[in-house]
Amino acid sequence: MKPCVEWEGLIAQSLYEALEVKEQEALNSHLSSCEACRSEFSSLQQFTETISDEPIEFTGDLRRSLEEEIRTMEPVKPVGTSWITPFKALAAVMILTLGFVGYSQLFSNRSESQTATLLNKTSDLVSHQQYWRAYMLLNDHLSNPTLAEHLETAKVQGVLAELTFSRLRMYPEAYEAFDTLRKEHPTTFAQSDDYQRTFQILEEARLINSEYDSLHEWDRLNRDVTIASLEAYIVKYPGTHQATEAVHNIARCMIQYADVDYLEMNKALELAVSDEENPHVAMQIKLVLGEYYLNEDFNPNKAKRMLGEVVSGPIPVLSDKATVMLASLPE
Repeated sequence: MKPCVEWEGLIAQSLYEALEVKEQEALNSHLSSCEACRSEFSSLQQFTETISDEPIEFTGDLRRSLEEEIRTMEPVKPVGTSWITPFKALAAVMILTLGFVGYSQLFSNRSESQTATLLNKTSDLVSHQQYWRAYMLLNDHLSNPTLAEHLETAKVQGVLAELTFSRLRMYPEAYEAFDTLRKEHPTTFAQSDDYQRTFQILEEARLINSEYDSLHEWDRLNRDVTIASLEAYIVKYPGTHQATEAVHNIARCMIQYADVDYLEMNKALELAVSDEENPHVAMQIKLVLGEYYLNEDFNPNKAKRMLGEVVSGPIPVLSDKATVMLASLPE
């Protein structure tokens, strides 16, 4: 039996935020009499309980660039809102770590007021952890041609995509949102390293399987991180973005537990690879170290040695990546 279509939205919404009293009463009444919806609610509830409450974190300079943009803002009064100072604007903008690139610029032009008002409402919902309502608000505006024609759709689509990925963790929908951004707004997509990186993560997980298991397992792993669990993930999903992050987390764990005042990340990884017995994990660490020597330490000899070991190693996906890195080195 399939759940009732007209109740699916409210069921999903109830898992992410508190409903209005009347909505909750109506949903409870329906669930008590509908076995299909009750089963759907129970299944979704079990799934959401496996996911960490913390938003997915990304590296990059987005926070710094936003702070700089907002620091230079003049107080402006968007349509239908109160006066907003740069400090308050920053607090609202930083609710979503990604997706608000250029958000402060929305208030510099009156022609952008409808987009500004929409994203301001979205920020307010997200600040109260009403992620599903924020998602529905943005999706409704983008899917309605009459509303969409008055919006800067590239910016709104970007916010929707990042909200879907980093807060709701609805990975198939996030892939579609980023793919839409890539195809319909190629300039905006190409100008954002964060958009491109997130799409690569989703595309990578999608190629592994259509259920995005590698990302769901990463979410579960982050509820209780141990070196053993990180190593197990690397063995299962070598060469992925998350495997690289797992290597960094192994180094962080070593630094945290080391009886020293200070230990650089690369030194921790060099210690880790020398002690690592699992060849899959060792090769992933060597790949990360090789990339570090190549792009940050600017030590081509170390990079060649480390990446050469990965190329001749037993894991094809890592060997292929190391071969590409070596090809970028000068003869």
